[in-house]
Amino acid sequence: ATGSSRCRLSVVPQWTATESGSPAMSSSTVGIIAAIATAALAAAYLARVSRRKHETRLAALEALVQQQQAQLREREVQLRTLRQHGTSGIPVLESLYRVVLTGGPCGGKTTALAMLKERLESFGFLVVTVPEAATLLFSGGVPAPQDEASTFVFQMHLLRLQRELEDAITTLARGTGRRAVVVCDRGLMDGKAYMEDSMWELMLEELQLTPVMLRDQRYDAVVHMVTAADGAEPFYTLDNNAVRTEGVAKAIEMDRRTLDCWTGHEHLYIVDNSCSFDEKTRRVVARIAKLVGIPGPKAVNRKFLLRRMPSAEEIRKHVSRFEVFEVESTYLVSPKASERCRVRRRQQGTNVSFQHQQWVQEDRAGEAGGAGDPKGAPAMLI
Repeated sequence: ATGSSRCRLSVVPQWTATESGSPAMSSSTVGIIAAIATAALAAAYLARVSRRKHETRLAALEALVQQQQAQLREREVQLRTLRQHGTSGIPVLESLYRVVLTGGPCGGKTTALAMLKERLESFGFLVVTVPEAATLLFSGGVPAPQDEASTFVFQMHLLRLQRELEDAITTLARGTGRRAVVVCDRGLMDGKAYMEDSMWELMLEELQLTPVMLRDQRYDAVVHMVTAADGAEPFYTLDNNAVRTEGVAKAIEMDRRTLDCWTGHEHLYIVDNSCSFDEKTRRVVARIAKLVGIPGPKAVNRKFLLRRMPSAEEIRKHVSRFEVFEVESTYLVSPKASERCRVRRRQQGTNVSFQHQQWVQEDRAGEAGGAGDPKGAPAMLI
């Protein structure tokens, strides 16, 4: 029926007479009704699937928020206790450290790991290592991915395997009750170097993870050992690793991509090839030794007060890799002049992490500042 301003279409069933004289619908009408019914059922099914997927995603996010809120409440209780009673009589919060050794191929990680293990164990630490998950898979016969789709699947399972290995070994090490160092042969962020940024972000969304969770909140320090192909090319070799296939140019590219993955970690240390190999491994050991509070070569951190915040364009003229964070440090009152504590809040976008740090000043008479003077004595982070 057609009006002056509206048009309405009505479907009128077409009836035909059967031999018995009773009316029946034509085959075309039956087909239309069946198609409409099928479309309605399909729409209802898709709506239910979409609703279930949304509810599952929402429940997972709510569980994640609750977990982070519980961790925040625990930290708030610890902070109130510290403010009320100081640090006297309170045990050191951190007795286990998790460190990543990473870098391009043939960087010296295996040798440095052996030296690090020997050094820390001589001071009573339990040192356990997490093997590189990719090497486990390739040496077991798993073929290397050949395209974008297979790379996505491979990296997703690789990240899950690496995370399970790290968590299991960390739990077992913490259960011993000893001061322990878990050294990871590569970390969870390394996989980003082998994927496009868009695919990496999609994978993290699928696994309900963020870069801050994998990089800043998981590891106490990251040591990047630059590949021998960059600065020590005569020593670059494929002979000591059966699954290594990169040439010199590819090794340098992957080394720099790996470094980009970890740029932004608060304790990222780069050890290059500007010295001998023995000195290179010694520097790695010295960095970790300082982190856990055992004797090692002293280092000085230099900080500068800027007149204004430089723009990103100005920073890029001098620095090729950088990340921007907001950092807020709350220093806690301690009853002892030889102790210094703080809680650091670090934020990038909507991702926030908290860190509790405590320094104990070594009481050495005759050094600058006098005995017991925290300004003159070296500090040890515990």
